[in-house]
Amino acid sequence: MGRIVPSKAQHELVKALWAYRRLYDPAARLHLVGGTSSFAYLKALRGFVGELGLTEAVRMSGDVSDAALAAYFAAADVYLSLSVHEGFGVPLVEAMAAGCPS
Repeated sequence: MGRIVPSKAQHELVKALWAYRRLYDPAARLHLVGGTSSFAYLKALRGFVGELGLTEAVRMSGDVSDAALAAYFAAADVYLSLSVHEGFGVPLVEAMAAGCPS
């Protein structure tokens, strides 16, 4: 949840998914929800996902409505953030409020 930019380290989430699928659950999926202000990073991230063979397992939704965001939280098994920097951490608070394990 949040912007897809280098400081949010979505590339690290992709790496974590790659390892998790190999060790535990080959059907695991990752949903990256949020827009971007760094189209170069988004392009590189999509390329990285492809290189790891995760194109079918990683979904990048872009910006979503509040209702859609609530649905993502409701359907999630876990919320994971590997962000390098979070000021207040609004997505974590939103996940907690939605009852999503983090």
